[in-house]
Amino acid sequence: MAEKRPRLAIEDASDEEPQVKGTPNGEEGDLSPEVRTGQGPNEETSARELRSSLRRMARGHERAVVGGLAGLCVAVLVFALGLWRALFVALCVAVGVVVGQSLDGDTRALDAIKRVLRGNQG
Repeated sequence: MAEKRPRLAIEDASDEEPQVKGTPNGEEGDLSPEVRTGQGPNEETSARELRSSLRRMARGHERAVVGGLAGLCVAVLVFALGLWRALFVALCVAVGVVVGQSLDGDTRALDAIKRVLRGNQG
């Protein structure tokens, strides 16, 4: 048998249209049409506008943004996994990048590793 629970006032008024008042005395004032109708922008539009704004702000600072995101990822890994496990994950990612670059035909990372291991001779 289903247990009866008290209904909230919000549930009782679900059939009514939302009443939006712009100012305390009931005038609309300078509210946008979305606020006056009680309907805001949809989530897809908001996400698209956010991405566009972020791209505009980051223009010319792409490497700083990538560095900041990488730092955030490292911080999250260190807090979540601990220092040694986070370093192991970073090592695995680095090995994966080097292997991927070599499979793509780009041997710069392998050449740099060879120079470091040889002691920069040559």
